[in-house]
Amino acid sequence: MRKKLILTGGFILVLMISFWRQIPYSYFDFQEYLTLRDKIIWSENNQLDWEDFIYAPQQKYMDNILTDVGIAARYHIGDSQIEYRSTTAFVPSKFFVSDTTNPTALRIANVRFNLCEVYRRKLESKIKVLKTKDVEDVPLDTLKNQQKIFIDQFEKEWDAFLDVPENLVEKELLELEKRVSIELKKSY
Repeated sequence: MRKKLILTGGFILVLMISFWRQIPYSYFDFQEYLTLRDKIIWSENNQLDWEDFIYAPQQKYMDNILTDVGIAARYHIGDSQIEYRSTTAFVPSKFFVSDTTNPTALRIANVRFNLCEVYRRKLESKIKVLKTKDVEDVPLDTLKNQQKIFIDQFEKEWDAFLDVPENLVEKELLELEKRVSIELKKSY
């Protein structure tokens, strides 16, 4: 009996020592899960539809829809490498639609979601370049600043689209959809 107890204790101790470095990552994995569990994560086959929004007919939004998307990122500079993971996310519980009969509004929401994914991929491409550098040469602020730079670029491009006169929205939307589609086919 005592021999089994010692062997079991030794086995558990070896497992704990072997996985000691993984414990913090498990904690961060759980935090990431909690952050993303109620969000729609961008994927090539995942398009937003009316059920993803809260119907609020009394609200008045530009284009009858309120959407906000963003980049959820997780990064860590370890002893010898940069670890970085990001996703484009949409939070259904915070987004509203006041008119579900306007297909243009849904197209605008989807192109915003897809455009954000384009900028996330550009950000990942920049991070890949940083990963080739010595870890000592990449301060944590650099990763934070890269994310801010690409989100600002995304917001600037989106604001330019929102400034389009109403009579040109359909034409500009088609152009933006085409450009975003081409960008999403690129491998960064």
